[in-house]
Order: sequence, then C-alpha cells, then structure tokens
Amino acid sequence: MDQHNLILGLVERYPELEGCLTDVDTVGNERDLFRKQDFLEMQPGFRKLHQHGFHIRSHHGETWRTLRYGIQAVDNAMNIWHIDRLEHGLSLGINPNYYFHSIMQRVLEWNRKGRGVPLGSMEAFELEDMDWKEHGGVLGKIMDGDPLSDDEVREFSRVKFYAAREVERYQHDVLNRMIDKGVSITSLPSSNQRLTTSLPDYKDHPFSWWERKNVRQGVGTDNYITLDTDYLQELVILLLSDPKNLKITKLLMVATGEARRPYLSKLLWDMG
Repeated sequence: MDQHNLILGLVERYPELEGCLTDVDTVGNERDLFRKQDFLEMQPGFRKLHQHGFHIRSHHGETWRTLRYGIQAVDNAMNIWHIDRLEHGLSLGINPNYYFHSIMQRVLEWNRKGRGVPLGSMEAFELEDMDWKEHGGVLGKIMDGDPLSDDEVREFSRVKFYAAREVERYQHDVLNRMIDKGVSITSLPSSNQRLTTSLPDYKDHPFSWWERKNVRQGVGTDNYITLDTDYLQELVILLLSDPKNLKITKLLMVATGEARRPYLSKLLWDMG
C-alpha cells in the first residue's frame, strides 16, 4: 500500500503527470507466485489504483513450475487483480499435447538408459503434478530410472494424455475469458525464447495463433541490455515466426493498432 500511495501522491503533487503516469506493471517470481493467496495480498492496492483510473499490467505466464500453474497465475491475475494487459502470457500459447508428449519422450529416453528424472527439474514437477491414482509405482520407477515394462509405458502414455487434455481445457477456458473481457497480451519474443525453455525456436511463438483467435495483442521488447534487442528486431522475429500466414501489413496492424489497411499499404509503398 505504501507503493500505491506513493504513486497517487506523486500525481496529486504534480498534476502534469496525470496524462503520463497511467499504468502500473507487476514483475516477480512467476514460478512460485501462482496461488490465490499470492494475489490477494496486492488486491487492495490495485483496487485503489483502478479507482483512480490506472491500468494494471501483469507479467505472468512466461515461466512456471508446471504449465497448469502458469495458466493458473494468469487466471488469478485476471480474476483478482482485474488486469488490463498481460505481458508474456506464454502459458496460454503453449500446445499442451506437444508439450506433454515431448516430456514423455525425454523421460522414456532417460529410462531406457537407466537414468532417473532429476529432482527439481521441469520434468519432475510436471510428472508429480499428473494424476497417477493407483499407478504411483510407475511414477516411482520413472523417477528412479528403473526400466519400465511395455504395460507400464502404456500406462505412462494414458496418464500423460489425460494430463494434457485437462490442461488444454483449462488453457482454452482462460484464453476465451481473456478474449471476452478484452484483456490484451503483449508478446516479447526474445524474452520468451531466450529466457525460458518452453519455445524451442522463434517459429514456435504463439503470436500468429493468438492473432487468428482474435486475441487483442501488442508487441514489446524486454530488457534490451540483457537480450541485446530492440522493438524493430522483435517485429522482424514475429514476422519470421509465421512467414506464410503472417504478412507484414497484418503484423503492423496488430502491433500499432492501426486498422486502416490501405493507409498502411500506402506507407509501405512510399517507403519503397
């Protein structure tokens, strides 16, 4: 509350800031802050800022202990903080089926070599979050590196399938509610690819998929010192992420909010 009161005090003492100081941004340890109680602590301050016309931005969904927790963090930010914009939001663009199948393939490769799953790894967190029911012995063998039988591999595949399906349903539910509420997502592709392990390549960024689902989008650049990037470079990266379907005019319309396609086309021709 001290920080929120400080912001409001600045606007009160310096009225000329009113048109410039309009948004607050939240950045924190996304991997560990995903529960409701983590968000309720800051709710009164954000409610107060909302009452004074401030917009709330949230940095969530870029890193996570499990993909489900990454989605849950976005869900809580939207429902408890009533955010206006989501920065990153990668957990809403990951394909759960591909994500969990890749984990299973890596773990089975380790198992064939007699290797267990490293404690504290992303694979360990995701496996422990799955619903193994009466098949906990299979999970124990996977974690310890004991070779699985063919039946146990099939059981692993079933558990993985149901985990992916549940996460996918949750993901689409949150994404559809974001679309309905008009909450926008700001893509920061360099940060998403280089600071996480969730995107094998820039072409796997979900920007184009979000655009086809009519998600309100923006483009930003994050930490230019660490990542050595700038806004124009981020636009080029996104353009190359889906060169077949994402044309430069469409990208500029999404990034700038300019809806007049002929006007943008004329500017591009004038530049030529």
